[in-house]
Amino acid sequence: MSHQRHLQLLRFFNSNLYGKRPWCTTVPSGFPVAHCTSNLSAGSRLQELKEVNLDACKMGSLATFLVISSLAYFVSGTELKFKLHRKEGTFKPVTFPTVRRSASLTFKNLRNEEYWASLTIGTPPQKFEAMFDTGSHLLWVPNRNCSNCYHKNMFDESKSSSYVDLNRSISIDYAIGYMRGRCGKDVVNIAGIEVKDQEMATALEGAFQENLFDGIVGLSFSPNRPDVLTSVLENFLSQKLLKRNVMSFYMNRKGDPKDGGEFVLGGWNKNLFDPEKIEYIQTESYDWGIKIESMYFGKEKGYCNNCYAIADTGSTMITGPINEMMIYINKLNAEELEDGYHFVKCDRVDSLPDWTIMISGKRFTLKPWDYTFTNSSHPGYCMLGFTGNYETDWVLGTMFLSNYYTVFDIEKRRVAFAPLKVDKRNY
Repeated sequence: MSHQRHLQLLRFFNSNLYGKRPWCTTVPSGFPVAHCTSNLSAGSRLQELKEVNLDACKMGSLATFLVISSLAYFVSGTELKFKLHRKEGTFKPVTFPTVRRSASLTFKNLRNEEYWASLTIGTPPQKFEAMFDTGSHLLWVPNRNCSNCYHKNMFDESKSSSYVDLNRSISIDYAIGYMRGRCGKDVVNIAGIEVKDQEMATALEGAFQENLFDGIVGLSFSPNRPDVLTSVLENFLSQKLLKRNVMSFYMNRKGDPKDGGEFVLGGWNKNLFDPEKIEYIQTESYDWGIKIESMYFGKEKGYCNNCYAIADTGSTMITGPINEMMIYINKLNAEELEDGYHFVKCDRVDSLPDWTIMISGKRFTLKPWDYTFTNSSHPGYCMLGFTGNYETDWVLGTMFLSNYYTVFDIEKRRVAFAPLKVDKRNY
């Protein structure tokens, strides 16, 4: 048998049989049956060999087959040709349990105000930049037919073989911005963790043109209403995807556009905090809401007593009811240089009071430089991380969260703000 013919026979054998059954054991009766035809040396007649059941032959491995074919050649000068046929029979495919994983993404950073990372959607995958937002539940990206999504990555559902149209429209309003679109579901991949049949929206119009990201990955739970799309958090749990049913955020303040911190799914980064000292706070709703027992500006107690607050990675500011918030902003002698945003001279920041909140009997304190940041549009001024809203709830945005390593326990619906081991302005 020539070397080339030997390789051809080996490739045929591997591609048709190897891997269909474990050849290190006896082949079950009724599985492959070989019809063997021998082509003898010159001057010999063609012989038809009888049908040979591989079970009877005891051909339990690929090695056995190669040894027999090699001996036949060396003894008789015969080249063996095999016509392989599959008999009808029962064959159960091998199934494997889901491998639970942990993975991380590096955040991009815009002026320490916005943090986002990448994900893919569809088959084959289409890439998007998205804000990972614990203040909302919906996953959405721009649609290819979006009327005002300029300079954005847009989802083309016609190019995804796994996309399913849900034949529904959707409209959502955020504190800043809005989105109008339609609903579907597709496979979503975040840091290599694949979520199947994820319900989502694709935007036909919206007001997020000034943001550098394309869309939003909502990371709160779905509100308990029948018309609401399923959050990715529910699928993390139901599809058993994560090594630990937690997600962790570290958002630094060093201002590096390409390194704004990290998002960890299924675990945490123990180099950034001490997991042994973590203290969870039980949340009170689907949206990572917690109770603030009291609030202080310096030694002065604030109006917030047992007030409700949301741990929101999709918001920049610390916001509260405008009437209460403006009392403290005015006491800081801040100037409203932009609509709704207040500034102080940067050389005054050291003289500002600490800001403290009490949660579950524990104090969480921000120093003046922790709740202000410089703004290039107003040289010499630093912007306060506080602003008012016209609702009754408080929001702890990234101005607060970036001072801690924040862990969200998806399974038990609780959150922890852990002290950092590193300097958020340099690491």
